[in-house]
Amino acid sequence: RKQQGPAQGQSQAMLTACIASVGAAYLPSQRPAPGAPLCGSARGRAAVRCAEAGTLTQSAVDDWLGSAVAARGSVASGLLDEVRSEATDVVLAARRPGRKQEAWRRTDLSLLYGATLGAPSGRVGELVAGYVEEEEEAAAAARPRLVFVDGVYSADLSDTSSLGGGAYAGPLEQVPPEVREAVLESLREIPEREADPRTELGCHTFAALNQAALSDVACVYVPSGVAVDTLRLILLSTPSYPDSGAEAGASPQLAASHPNLSLWLGDGASLSLLQQYAGRGAYFCNGLSRLRLGENASLTHAYLQEQSDGAVHVDSVLATLAAGARYDANIVQSGGRLSRVNLAVRLQGGDSHPPPQRVAL
Repeated sequence: RKQQGPAQGQSQAMLTACIASVGAAYLPSQRPAPGAPLCGSARGRAAVRCAEAGTLTQSAVDDWLGSAVAARGSVASGLLDEVRSEATDVVLAARRPGRKQEAWRRTDLSLLYGATLGAPSGRVGELVAGYVEEEEEAAAAARPRLVFVDGVYSADLSDTSSLGGGAYAGPLEQVPPEVREAVLESLREIPEREADPRTELGCHTFAALNQAALSDVACVYVPSGVAVDTLRLILLSTPSYPDSGAEAGASPQLAASHPNLSLWLGDGASLSLLQQYAGRGAYFCNGLSRLRLGENASLTHAYLQEQSDGAVHVDSVLATLAAGARYDANIVQSGGRLSRVNLAVRLQGGDSHPPPQRVAL
């Protein structure tokens, strides 16, 4: 066996220390048991430090997931600190989706896993002209518009002044007190924690990553009995900074953003939602959308994905319908180099209507 030099021995010692600090609880095949302590455990924090130092290996924490957590941006609301901490533990205990898993066997993610994730620039540029200014010029400014850039609320681009009836659309920090705790509680629920791998949709790992990297949440709330004709939710993604490009021969870089939508309709409420994804350059957009409909509520959901040609788009749309609720979904995907949307509809009462329609171009 080849002898190790001083530098190799030092690297090996550092790697061993990282693996030991993470512990056996973070083998890629395992997930935390229900009730296990989360909330930013010492092992989870040690794993993030290892990811930031570039010393993670498959034997401790999945290297790509560890680096994805280390590349997350800052949080816009202190309300998300605990949510991010709990989800971080879950991500670092998970394994990356791959073609050996039933839910992902027809999706090749090598483009994503072969890239290095970086911070987005936030420079929307011509996207503003294409998705905001044109609407205003068309005299449609009265239609409420909620804009998030790289998962963070943009007050300058949003205009929800025409919302009435106590309805709300905006960032988590300003969500009405009567639903704030419910929204935060829903964010702690990571889908498919205990799903059967033979029948799961494959939401778990990317949804957990979304919550571990949350910067903000797009919150939409329509009180009971209130009708909102149309709300436009625009989710823009931007590439990395021009000066952050990798050296020749290095892995391509994708700017990472994690938009999150939490939508609540009270009993008998109705809403028509146009949810649009767009961007420019090369980036990874990892979305998560939760839709909760009260009794006899109605949601018409137009989902339009128009990502750039260099984008990787992954999203999970999770709808929960109470008795008598109606959910009409029209999902159109026409962009992105790689795109996948998981749709799960859960019926919690009788006479619910979930007739989704999907088109991929």
